[in-house]
Amino acid sequence: MKKLVATLAVCKVICALAVCFTLTFGANAQSQKIATIDMVKVFNEYYKTAQVNKQISELSEKYNAEWIQFETDLKAIKEEYLEVIKRLQDPAATEEAKAKDTELAKQLNEKGKKQETDMAQFKANGLRTLESEKSRLRAKIINEISEVVSKRAQSEGYTLVLNTAYNEDDPKRPIIFTSGKNDITQEVLDILNADADKKTE
Repeated sequence: MKKLVATLAVCKVICALAVCFTLTFGANAQSQKIATIDMVKVFNEYYKTAQVNKQISELSEKYNAEWIQFETDLKAIKEEYLEVIKRLQDPAATEEAKAKDTELAKQLNEKGKKQETDMAQFKANGLRTLESEKSRLRAKIINEISEVVSKRAQSEGYTLVLNTAYNEDDPKRPIIFTSGKNDITQEVLDILNADADKKTE
């Protein structure tokens, strides 16, 4: 009998807690003010993104130009090496000339190997540096956008801002439907691009 009474008492406590949780959750849900934003659209249409893309393009062009120069230099070394080998195979070549060309061929061979090593290091380090710089520049843009979004959300009393930029074919997309009523995409873009003319003069 005592066990039954104790069990009933526990059930009453659990039911009371469940009711309190439901009421609290309901109140919190009603107090939420949610906004939406298309971060991809904002990123693409922010004037500084075009500037960053230009910087990245210039860095890529510089990297490609240096790589082409490496290839040109290596080609010249190989061509000179082949010319020296050709002279060494000439029966009419004197012993003195052969001695000089033998030494030259050795130097060119070492120079070619060093050039190939330098190219491999440049390719690895250059690509890593390029990707790092791309990430740094783009992260800076994202941070600037996020700062404006945060300030706008706080000033308008939004408790949550959801990103609506997603692939519609993705079944794991976080947002299935939005009326667009509290979409702040254009508002944020207007703030970000307010001084575009001054900055691009």
